[in-house]
Amino acid sequence: IAFAHSKGYSHNDLKPEKKGGGDKDAPFHFRSHPAAVKTLIDLGFNLFSLANNHSYDYGSQGVEETLYHLAVANAEKAIAYAGIGSNFDEAIHPGCIDLDGTRVAFSAIGIMTADQPQYRAGPDKPGQASYRDRPDFEATVDKLTAMPADYRILSIHYGLEGRVVPDERQLADSRGFAAGEKNIDL
Repeated sequence: IAFAHSKGYSHNDLKPEKKGGGDKDAPFHFRSHPAAVKTLIDLGFNLFSLANNHSYDYGSQGVEETLYHLAVANAEKAIAYAGIGSNFDEAIHPGCIDLDGTRVAFSAIGIMTADQPQYRAGPDKPGQASYRDRPDFEATVDKLTAMPADYRILSIHYGLEGRVVPDERQLADSRGFAAGEKNIDL
């Protein structure tokens, strides 16, 4: 969900990205008012996974505004967020938060709508890394592993709609590679 809201305006004039290819468009475009971030933080949330197939629903400006609003929120109260960025390096960079003396590092990666490359972050382009791209996944995990922390959390937005049982890829990636080989805690 993008926390996209034009800075200084009481309405949002960002147009959703066309995500279906051709004349067909995906039926859902998600966004939330930036005040929702404050509400979530006030309720006790402090980790925000931003990588998912809706992170680019409102284009690069939606990504940038989401990052802006989370940075503003982080300046007021410590939070960690990960999964999108103004460029690829930022998109795979873990967030980190100190919780009562325990340093927690947090990374996020996910699927992109129809795995379309225009939603993938580049050297000078906002977006996210693609979970379906093995080098992107490994780079995300490696950055998390390299972060000095007492506890490391990896959020992976992937799976079939309505299915609550992980598939073979999810088990191999999360339990085998991330937890088994790279010692990610959760």
